[in-house]
Amino acid sequence: MPYTLFKCCLLSLLGLCLCANLSQAQEVNAEIPGDKAQKADEIIQRYIQALGGHESLTQIHSLLIKGKSLGGEFSIKMPTQLVIKNPGKNKLEISVMNQKMVRATDGQISWGVNPFMGKGQPRQIPQFENDTRNNVFYTIGKNLIDYKERGFEAEYLGRISYKGHKAYHLRLKGELHEDEYYIDVKTFLLLMAKVDYSKSHFDNYKKVGNILFPHLIEGEEEDFRMEVEEVILNNQVADAEFEMPFAQFNDEENILLNHAIEEETFDIAEEEHSPEDIIAQYQQQVGSQPTLGQARAYE
Repeated sequence: MPYTLFKCCLLSLLGLCLCANLSQAQEVNAEIPGDKAQKADEIIQRYIQALGGHESLTQIHSLLIKGKSLGGEFSIKMPTQLVIKNPGKNKLEISVMNQKMVRATDGQISWGVNPFMGKGQPRQIPQFENDTRNNVFYTIGKNLIDYKERGFEAEYLGRISYKGHKAYHLRLKGELHEDEYYIDVKTFLLLMAKVDYSKSHFDNYKKVGNILFPHLIEGEEEDFRMEVEEVILNNQVADAEFEMPFAQFNDEENILLNHAIEEETFDIAEEEHSPEDIIAQYQQQVGSQPTLGQARAYE
């Protein structure tokens, strides 16, 4: 359940700052001219302007998001923190019953901690579950800002009604991915994003620095909902914060584990693997447990 956040996004209330954007949007709320591609691009440019502008958005290199989440098997609001850093790093922490659940990626290796399963030690998870394109930073901004540079084509599919709003329906299509977006006709803010297999609803935009940021996320998966309480732009965070910890193992096990991951001697696409599983599988392939000296030879 907690990882739904990476596949969803965040929302906020319409305050005075948004009212200025709203009045401007109402003045230009005529039928968008051009063919489907031209209409889509014009809507995306107005969306970027409504959020705060291309320059402000491209100056964001990291985010710290704090709030409360609700969903899945838990019926209580859970303290939640999401840290995102370019390129491709994110870490989600959710506190449940004095325990901390974690989902993270350093851009290459994705991992998680679930204290309610097994020993509660870090486990490697399939990389596709932590697809960078699904985190909030990319969903509300980067996916649309530089869609052409990333090889996507935009198409305007018409107007629809969505949760009481009139919205422009856009499709972004690339070689391997196809995404859909609903953008409010009046405010030009994002209402819904369907990125790959994940569909998210955004609301309650508030001013953070020079941009409008959603302070409510609702994901269809497991009825997930997050209420954002604080957003910090360009917070200082070390790369090590996103790396999978191996400190609970001895020197020999750490070396074997790292070597197994680097050599990809196990299939992480089929199921989750704990470090213990990885070490055991690797030992079966290389032979019996080596001495410390032999293990260091794998470095």
